[in-house]
Amino acid sequence: SADVLVALADLERAKLAFAEARGHYAKALELAPSSYGALYGLGTCDSYAGEHATAVGFFRRAVRVAGDSAPARLGLGISLLQTGDAAAAVTELGEAARLEPRMRQAHYQLGRAYQALGRSPDAEAAFGKARELLEQERQADEAHPDLNPEPRR
Repeated sequence: SADVLVALADLERAKLAFAEARGHYAKALELAPSSYGALYGLGTCDSYAGEHATAVGFFRRAVRVAGDSAPARLGLGISLLQTGDAAAAVTELGEAARLEPRMRQAHYQLGRAYQALGRSPDAEAAFGKARELLEQERQADEAHPDLNPEPRR
């Protein structure tokens, strides 16, 4: 089933075995063309492989299936930024940050997109929010070391 293939692919992707994961996601997509898991997984695999133009297509399809997915919008924004479309990246990264306000990477990547557009005040604000979230994560780690055995980077 498509769900089983996506679960298997997710395990492969977690082990950074992107080629194997990609194969499972592709098979899942054949069985279920609107599978969010398969679309998001393919976008992620292509992004890690540096195939950002292809990743954009999969992430866009994933967003059409699940418009409220902050991870899909983050992936789309990063790939758009990598392909040189900083204006579209701002839209997607801003939406990822709105959907998941504590997603530090969304704020950081949003800062990069604003920087690419020459919007320095907006970039500084986004980077400042990313730094603030990082500090909050550090404080939480220090307050509850038993819940976070490995320090965040």
